Amino acid sequence: MQITQIATEGLLRAEQRLEQAAAKVARSTELRETNSGDTLDLSPAARELIESRNGYKANARLFNQASQCKVINILA
Repeated sequence: MQITQIATEGLLRAEQRLEQAAAKVARSTELRETNSGDTLDLSPAARELIESRNGYKANARLFNQASQCKVINILA
């Protein structure tokens, strides 16, 4: 498997994690509106959002580096 394929799959996984975390945040706010609770802990969702962002950035950098190496190899 090529590095660009690995990076692309990583980007897709990070995007899926982001969507799942966003859905959890949305469900949490819906639950708060239906319950009379005064507090809402979004720490786990915030952690998941940050992790998915970091994963996306890392895979984007990997893809970029792999693409640059391909150009260098072609020019060499």
